[in-house]
Amino acid sequence: MELPRGIQVEVTNRCNFKCVYCLRNFWNIKIQDMPLALFKKLSNSFSEMETVVLYGLGEPLTHPDFVEMVRLARSSIKKDGVISFSTNGSLLDVKLAEKLIKDIGVNLISFSFDTIETLALERLRVGAESHMILENLKEVSRLKKFSKFPFTLSIEVVLMKDTLEYLPKLVEFAAQNDVDRILVTNVIPYTEVLNGQQLFLTVSETSYNIVKDFLDEGWNIIHDAIMESHGLIYAGKSAYSALEKYRMFWKKAEEYDCWINFPMLIQMKSVLENVKRALHVFKESTKLASAYDIELQLPNQFADRKKRICPYVDKDFSVIRADGSVVPCMEFMYAYYEYVNLHKRLVKEVVFGNIKKEDLKRVWSADDFKNFRMSRKDLNKNFPWCGECVYSTLNCYYTSSSEKDCMGNKDSCSECLYSVNIAQCLL
Repeated sequence: MELPRGIQVEVTNRCNFKCVYCLRNFWNIKIQDMPLALFKKLSNSFSEMETVVLYGLGEPLTHPDFVEMVRLARSSIKKDGVISFSTNGSLLDVKLAEKLIKDIGVNLISFSFDTIETLALERLRVGAESHMILENLKEVSRLKKFSKFPFTLSIEVVLMKDTLEYLPKLVEFAAQNDVDRILVTNVIPYTEVLNGQQLFLTVSETSYNIVKDFLDEGWNIIHDAIMESHGLIYAGKSAYSALEKYRMFWKKAEEYDCWINFPMLIQMKSVLENVKRALHVFKESTKLASAYDIELQLPNQFADRKKRICPYVDKDFSVIRADGSVVPCMEFMYAYYEYVNLHKRLVKEVVFGNIKKEDLKRVWSADDFKNFRMSRKDLNKNFPWCGECVYSTLNCYYTSSSEKDCMGNKDSCSECLYSVNIAQCLL
């Protein structure tokens, strides 16, 4: 295709909240709104698109021309095209909601909040007035029947250790207010503090099950296996020695075509308990959602390298930043540090052009962007997965940044949490 099927437009990167887990707390960029004239130029490309998503790393409703942008999107997109956006809900009062839903025809509005518990919500989303957000959601729910187009009301949840227990009550709240869908994403740990809040592991559930009965032995099993392999101790030890156990792990791993990052699992035993708790809450929440006929999109708590998919390549999407830069995805939208696989990693921005200077069609069809997308059609074949590699846990050179990986790829997706559905976004 000469243009993507869908486009995600960051109309602004400013926000009226300061959520404790948001990337905006940890970056160093110019805060700006996309000029209306630039959006109008971009909207000329919407006629071939199926989906326009109007949000990025800011609150879209802080943009003074947001209503006009939605109007332009609706008049430009395909007749049955979908227009959606995500909001913290604070500015979406009934008057604005009526314009967007009744008059223009937005297809999906997603409210981003993590709990209906007032104090918890205001602690997590600094600047929030919880009663106002919840009332605005109820007004949008009331307006659903007046929509000019098929309409979906959604809630987005950032899942952490401190928010996990709120999920079942949030499902019940959604049912009471005619919410259609709940999308849950794991927190992306930008700091060591947030790393302590994670409820996921970057190893596969299969590899965990192979070694789970031996994790209590910790580093001893590795130490003893090494010592045995050098013939330094345990002469004449039974066949069920540390070395034999270690060989057994890898034999099973070979049978199941998986890798075992034993050092990772040893060091993240406390997270394993949180993962088990998360899976229990997921089961309870899934039952509730099914009973209330709510679509509950849950993230993965384990990563399966063989099932990696780039959601942007899979759905044929691109992203336009507020400054007009054309980027491939949320992962490479800006430069930032991330704590993953027990190490700090610099994720570098990846920019293929700018619509201020170039036509989107030309940027999208350029060889460098096409090659980038093509290589991500099969992530398992073309990119390593660091989560199940012992070297990533032990400070491998290639894990210090996304710039290059051990297979020679530039701008590597070797630790992308979106690719293993640990992190999810609205597309």
